[in-house]
Amino acid sequence: MIAFFPEPYPDELAYSLFARYHVHSGHLTFRATAEDLFQNKDAIPNPEFFAPLSEEVCNILTRNSTMETFIAEHTMLPYYIRFLPLERRRKAMNLLLAMDRTFYDAIYVRQKKSERRQYMRYCPLCATADREQHGETYWHRKHQLPGVEICLEHRCRLENSSNGITVESQRFKLVHAELVIPQYTPVNLNVSDLEHQLSDYVMQVFSADMDFDNDVSTGKFLQSRLEKTPYTSLRGEQVFARKLFAALSEHYQEMPQNTLEAWWYVQKVFCSQNFHTFDVCMIAMFLGIPACDLLNMRLPELTLQQRFDNQLRLLRSQGMTQKQAAEAMGVSIHAIKGVEQKRYRTA
Repeated sequence: MIAFFPEPYPDELAYSLFARYHVHSGHLTFRATAEDLFQNKDAIPNPEFFAPLSEEVCNILTRNSTMETFIAEHTMLPYYIRFLPLERRRKAMNLLLAMDRTFYDAIYVRQKKSERRQYMRYCPLCATADREQHGETYWHRKHQLPGVEICLEHRCRLENSSNGITVESQRFKLVHAELVIPQYTPVNLNVSDLEHQLSDYVMQVFSADMDFDNDVSTGKFLQSRLEKTPYTSLRGEQVFARKLFAALSEHYQEMPQNTLEAWWYVQKVFCSQNFHTFDVCMIAMFLGIPACDLLNMRLPELTLQQRFDNQLRLLRSQGMTQKQAAEAMGVSIHAIKGVEQKRYRTA
């Protein structure tokens, strides 16, 4: 029976909470702690989520809240499911609630070697503040976001700890941050305004409540915001992914971390095949979409194609020639001819 269990700190990873329990419980071995925490004493701790928990630990964690809230506030789930299709979002949450190990197949984790972190990270100034306030530091979720390399609060670069995050490095251990984060680490303040702005954008998206009702496709939403940009065709039916990728690469060229390494990563976002939060945020911020709009995606009543065709149809019904309609709409006569020929062929 567990006599004492620590309260989670703000933004603390579940892994960190369990590591603090391991240290403060007085257990000499990981296995003794695992017998308290997990359904399987041979469980391998997951730094971003958690292994199936014992009934007693579940009861403790839900004394003053719900397991849904604990998952939302103390795991990385919001980052990995934010832009998934609605049913897949729900499935991921339900599987994690059920302690079903297959939940990992439902989330979206890109397995690019260049993006794989090997160690858990920390902010030296946050660690100092934690020790002053709590008497110990801990593993913060906000320091583990893929793509985000800085601490927003202190505008400094994050540092790698000695605590690895691979399955092999986590086998049979829970590492308390207080034991591996040095008392003093030089602070690197080399952070550009653009990197700080993008990191803040990603953090706003990550920190928001998870949405299990909105079924708007991320790709369709972003495509709807390409109107009056050079990155979409006249009627909005095509996305010029190569051109947009070139513009993104130039805009973010000073960034030390650019997850959009090729134009097809951009294309896959619009085709609803790439749900990587950092990728989506890079595109959205570049297009001037406020984070609040990205979090509450809404599509216009009519698509750009429908509005273009309706306007053309109205002008032609008023007796305008193709040339006059083209001048009124600010497009070439070849565009008008192409639209009408295509429309008539498919009518």
